[in-house]
Amino acid sequence: MSRRIDRRTFIRKSSLLGASAVTGGAMLTSLLARRGWSLPDDRPVEVSSVQGTNYYDSTVKAVELTGGMRRFVTRGSKVGILVNSAFEKRGTYVKPEIALAVIAMCHEAGATEIVSLEGASGSYWDRASKTEYLEGLVADLKEPEHVEVEVKGGGALKKAEIARELLEFDVFINVALVKDHEGTNFTCTLKNLMGATTSSTNRFFHFGSARGSGWYGNVDFLSQCIADVNLLRKPSLCIVDATEFVTTNGPYGPGRISRPQKVLASVDGVALDSTAARFLGLAANDIPMVRKAHEHGLGEMDAGKIAVRELQI
Repeated sequence: MSRRIDRRTFIRKSSLLGASAVTGGAMLTSLLARRGWSLPDDRPVEVSSVQGTNYYDSTVKAVELTGGMRRFVTRGSKVGILVNSAFEKRGTYVKPEIALAVIAMCHEAGATEIVSLEGASGSYWDRASKTEYLEGLVADLKEPEHVEVEVKGGGALKKAEIARELLEFDVFINVALVKDHEGTNFTCTLKNLMGATTSSTNRFFHFGSARGSGWYGNVDFLSQCIADVNLLRKPSLCIVDATEFVTTNGPYGPGRISRPQKVLASVDGVALDSTAARFLGLAANDIPMVRKAHEHGLGEMDAGKIAVRELQI
């Protein structure tokens, strides 16, 4: 982070942002709902994109432009957050400042329990400077438990072992990184859900249809499994780190680095993946998992139906 943020500063800043930066769309939706009306179903899916060098602030602003964290987290809520944190090379993991901002906003909105669905390590959090307040929030993170469940409607995936809290908690927040991927060419919110599954389920994604053919022997099957597992729970909110990421040699790196310095947010993970794909020169149609998730009815992939609201801070 470019500067330390204590609890009082966070509350004051968030309150100011909340008063001034909530989207007109979110306010209009709330007003119409109180009057018993609704917006037309063909209104565009909204994606917020904030550019800046302070990733903590950019994340707070992106969420505020999406309606604010209190739109998703109410007092007493239990929250599961899934952060792409397992890698170590530059441009291969979500910046911890982004994850910290999400955790702090959930806490300030009144969450009583926050579970890290992938179980980020201490070394991950050590990559960011933290105030005593943020240190305490990280220390309070819980580890997930896994259960086996049926995947209703899955084309290739019929059952999966996944974090129990993903299915049971009030709020699920997907915090992903856009980057290159050796097998699928692209990874973002949809593929990030593999972080909440067990290693045995992940192995099935890779080898279930073609044992012995290599880790990426059947990318179409892998892509179908990714779309299928997303049937288990749609995120309440998706946040994408597009600040710095590898455009080659992903997902592990090292690779060529791109630095758009942007944080994106939306309630629609498919729309976010479709939007973020452009950072790698891809269209949604180029990515099988996105097409398959769209076919499942999980979100919008048509760029003409996605409204991107951009801001620089």
